[in-house]
Parts: sequence; C-alpha cells; structure tokens
Amino acid sequence: MKRLLFIVSLFCAICYTSRAADTIIVHKDARLDMFTEKQVSINKVTSRMTSNGLFKGYRLQVMNTRSRGDAFKIKADLLEKSSNSVSAASLHQATESLAFET
Repeated sequence: MKRLLFIVSLFCAICYTSRAADTIIVHKDARLDMFTEKQVSINKVTSRMTSNGLFKGYRLQVMNTRSRGDAFKIKADLLEKSSNSVSAASLHQATESLAFET
C-alpha cells in the first residue's frame, strides 16, 4: 500500500512539473530596441556606400592646401552657404569623404 501511494504521488509530481515546463515567460530587454535602432542607422549609412567604403555620388575638391585650419574654414563656409539649396546633413555626409592634405 505504501509503495502504491508512493508511486501515485511520484506520478502526480512528475505530471505537475511537466505542466510547469510547458509555460514560457519572456521578458523583453529594453536594450534590444536600442540595438535595433542603431543597426537600422548603420544599415542606412552603409546602403549609401560602395563596396570599397566610399560614399556613392560625387566628390568635390574645393581647395588644395596644406593648412588644416584653412580647409576646415572653407568647409564651414561651404556648408553655411549651401544650407539654403541643399540640406546641410546631406552635404556634410558628402564632404566627410573629402581628404584634405595636412
């Protein structure tokens, strides 16, 4: 009788734990949204780039100088003057690829 009671209680315990294993609770980590947004922005930038890492489009050499200060001054003037016709963000992205001689 004791063995039968032990076997029945063991069977009930196994059934109870197997039901608990069927339930899955997922807690979403807030950092996943942050990582997703970051990956989306990276994908947007890389979609505008070619296979060798340069931006698609045209390159414009405004001046050739050895003075880094002069180069950044001309770049700032160009960004300021062209903000009316072209968005400054798109022009800034285009001028990031310019290599100034130092």
